Amino acid sequence: MKTIISLLSLAVLLGTGRLAAEPLTLPEVASVFTIACQLNPEPLPNFFNDESLLALYPHLKPSKVSIPVGGKRVWQSGVIVTKDKKCLFWKTCSTKFIAIYTADNTYYFAREPEVHIE
Repeated sequence: MKTIISLLSLAVLLGTGRLAAEPLTLPEVASVFTIACQLNPEPLPNFFNDESLLALYPHLKPSKVSIPVGGKRVWQSGVIVTKDKKCLFWKTCSTKFIAIYTADNTYYFAREPEVHIE
């Protein structure tokens, strides 16, 4: 009976995709093929361009980002493409962080360990 319960628990974990989810890490700078930023039309702000995000990229590390709910925000998005053709889609509403979206989660990266957006 104990074996059946263990097998059922494993099946549930596998079915939900929640078995040993590892945190996302950004690819090394040397393995990045390109970084592209979708620019917002004027008069909306752009937080990054290709060059400024590439300059910040080596300094990004996992971060805790807090953004108050309910405020209107302008978002900018883009993509990081690696030399082995993997794409990481990002989004931001600030020059302080980027959020990487995957099918399972959202991961935040910034210079600082914690970022608070007003």
